Amino acid sequence: GGALQRADLATTSGRAAALAAVRRREPVVLSHAWELLPGAKQWTVRRLQEHFEASRSPCDVLRAPQERQKYTYYFENLADRDMLEEGRRAEPCNKALRLSFTDFVRLTRDDERHRYYLQTSLFACDRGVQGLRQAQVPNAELKGQLDEAMEGALWRELSEALGHFDWFRSQLFVGPVGTLGCAHFDQYDNFFLQVRGSKRFLLFDPRVGARCLYPFPVHHPFDQRARVDLESPDVSQFPRLAEAYGAGAEALL
Repeated sequence: GGALQRADLATTSGRAAALAAVRRREPVVLSHAWELLPGAKQWTVRRLQEHFEASRSPCDVLRAPQERQKYTYYFENLADRDMLEEGRRAEPCNKALRLSFTDFVRLTRDDERHRYYLQTSLFACDRGVQGLRQAQVPNAELKGQLDEAMEGALWRELSEALGHFDWFRSQLFVGPVGTLGCAHFDQYDNFFLQVRGSKRFLLFDPRVGARCLYPFPVHHPFDQRARVDLESPDVSQFPRLAEAYGAGAEALL
């Protein structure tokens, strides 16, 4: 594989290169990207706690054993899913919880047996009556920061490059050192802003992922992720995985 292309938004040439990559739907790492969400510069644990407590909205949190720290999305309600018995017996590597931000902070600090990974919406749109899109806003102030950012020049240029997209969701992720996500796919064009700490990405072309990483079938509880464990790859069980070697791209933010 190799490293992802990079572009510096602080320079005219870098901005042009970034927009060209976006038009081609190619992954690109952007430096000097605070213009995506300037208000995030001021985020601290205490400030976010104030935001969430004011809205009284619970957060989506994944809990994993301390010794593993591996996380995955999964669907807990299987009543409407037509699947093999294998799917009904599937054991997730973590448990999904709904917690206040204050409880998340407390458990992260005090629970020595588990690790907690917060993945919750700051703003989301759901289809309402007659197909109309209705905003679900857990916190009006955070939504205001997003609205203000999207009125800026960078977001206007990005929207034009993407063909004037509809914004669907803005999410916040907070996790401890060592947090590991199972190989999975995201359903939408994504802009990821690293606010604090660092994050390592390993990306594959969707065509490579669909063939070589053996995604779980539709309706399986894990149907947003791969069967392959990239930490312990088993080519004997998943022979097409060998074709993925050298096909990924890495980025460290």
